[in-house]
Amino acid sequence: KPQRFIREIRLPAEETAKFTVGQILGPQDVFADGVPIDVEGWSKGKGHQGVLKRHHMAGKPRTHGCHEYFRHGGSIGCRLTPQRVHKGKRMSGQMGNEKVTVQNLQLFRIMAEENCILVRGSVPGANNEYVVVTKAATRTAYKRKGEGKEEVRSKNPLKASKKAAAGR
Repeated sequence: KPQRFIREIRLPAEETAKFTVGQILGPQDVFADGVPIDVEGWSKGKGHQGVLKRHHMAGKPRTHGCHEYFRHGGSIGCRLTPQRVHKGKRMSGQMGNEKVTVQNLQLFRIMAEENCILVRGSVPGANNEYVVVTKAATRTAYKRKGEGKEEVRSKNPLKASKKAAAGR
């Protein structure tokens, strides 16, 4: 049946051997609970913004002779050398609405019957936007809270004997 969003994702040969052409994949076929994932999407667009909001600049002082230039970016270059504005100069312009990849989020739970996943962490984009979820490129699996952890405290023998004498 026609799909609204189709995306081709490259997989290693040993992983593609598990699937057949035309097979519909659910999240449980590709992922497992607790694995780190990368989520790719389009960030929310904020429109045209000034340098203070877009690049977190400090701005000018409100007093001591500063007049009408509180939220300006300042100088954009030199006149004699290099006689141009350097590439990448932080200026006002379009903020947001760009492709963003958030790395190493934790896949909290797979809900196979609803065909969805729960992710711990912030996911880029507005509500009901499409995102691409892939296995994390850089990190090992997360451990669930308290899993595989034994609390062992080394006791100072002097403090332990004082507590024993005090009856604690």
